[in-house]
Amino acid sequence: MTGFHALCCLFIAATLGTAEGWRPTEHPADVVRPVAGLTRPVRMVAIAAEVAGRITDPGPDVAADTSAGRLQLDDRMARLDRDSARVAVAQAEAESAYRSREAERIQQLAAQGQVSDGERDAAVHAARTAALALALSQADLARSDETLARHRLDLPAGWRVLRRLREAGAVVQPGEAVLEIGDLSAVVITLHLAEEEIAAVPTAQILVGGRPVAVRAIRIADQADALSRKRPVDLELDGAAGGGREALVMLRLPDPSGALAIPGALIRADLDGRFVRTTDGRSLRVTVLRQYGDGMLAVLPDQAVWHVVHEPLVEIVSLRDEGAANHMRLCDPTGELGFNVFVYGEDEDMVEEAFYSEDINETRCIIEHSQIPIGYIQFYPIGGEQCEEYGYTNLQGAIFGTDQFIGETKYWGQGIGKVLMKSMINFLLTVKGAQKIVLDPQSWNERA
Repeated sequence: MTGFHALCCLFIAATLGTAEGWRPTEHPADVVRPVAGLTRPVRMVAIAAEVAGRITDPGPDVAADTSAGRLQLDDRMARLDRDSARVAVAQAEAESAYRSREAERIQQLAAQGQVSDGERDAAVHAARTAALALALSQADLARSDETLARHRLDLPAGWRVLRRLREAGAVVQPGEAVLEIGDLSAVVITLHLAEEEIAAVPTAQILVGGRPVAVRAIRIADQADALSRKRPVDLELDGAAGGGREALVMLRLPDPSGALAIPGALIRADLDGRFVRTTDGRSLRVTVLRQYGDGMLAVLPDQAVWHVVHEPLVEIVSLRDEGAANHMRLCDPTGELGFNVFVYGEDEDMVEEAFYSEDINETRCIIEHSQIPIGYIQFYPIGGEQCEEYGYTNLQGAIFGTDQFIGETKYWGQGIGKVLMKSMINFLLTVKGAQKIVLDPQSWNERA
């Protein structure tokens, strides 16, 4: 055996443990929750016209690089204005030069006493006025040059065109957007995550097109959304991922059921169930949920999370009151159909009594799969007339009833109901001390 193979074997042994060395609390199971988002450029800019005009060149095509492109407006009138300004400057220069020479000549004559002081002052004033006129015409020329330049919109190098909002021939006004460009040297996805999900982001794997992509930066908002109670998180990815593509963020979270990963070789099965032996010599009964890698995913009776008490439902469109036949509609936020809730009874009073009465003996729970609500389950002790109805008048011990449904149809046929019932039965037997458990499935539901 080579050193590498020996190292691998030691690692596997340390990970899975042995029949003498397995410790339940050291092997919690986790689940991978994929969260999807669309990539977008790290920076986006809307290119707007600064002057009014008709578009003669709308710029590069969508998805093209901006390095060699520009957007051009019809500038013929601007060029004529610039040429007129140049002529005005030439005239002002000639006039200023003449007035300056004339002022020098009059000053010399005034020194010889050949002209009056008034004539001298008039000549000096004319020279100054001509100089100011020259400066004004030069400013007009600079303004016309700038106006002409603004008929051509140069684009930053290395960006890409996202959208062309106006085509050739369209007349645009100052401030009107004509092109959208983006910097794809990096891309960003924005997710809205709960706190436990945010904690898992640094170790998450991100896939774009099935391939892993490196994260450049993580930016987490300080303020949560008032309705969802989640915070926006921006993940900056390498630009090779491309814009407008779906990115899957694989968040690894603790299994909400409290399940443990147990090597299959350590589980012993007999007529009383399945058991695993711990380091202190105890033999613990476990409920196996499903395969988990090379082992099993199982829960211990004293560690399983059997139900979760949820906070009040948020008042949004996805959760609404729709009357007696469907009091609280639970539906997917993406617009899919909601829970297919089966409600029995002939009137609203029967619905209220069955599902909304203040019965302190009933325990009502939401069924979650990977922390996604998919159904409902309740359990309750049975006594009195109900025992007679089921024919258990002489039975000594506790009798419990349970009702449940998986309302999200996409989770049907996956064995989730079987796992749910095995967990509930084990809970009622081991924790509640039930001697009998009563179910009342519909006669048309052959699978139930």
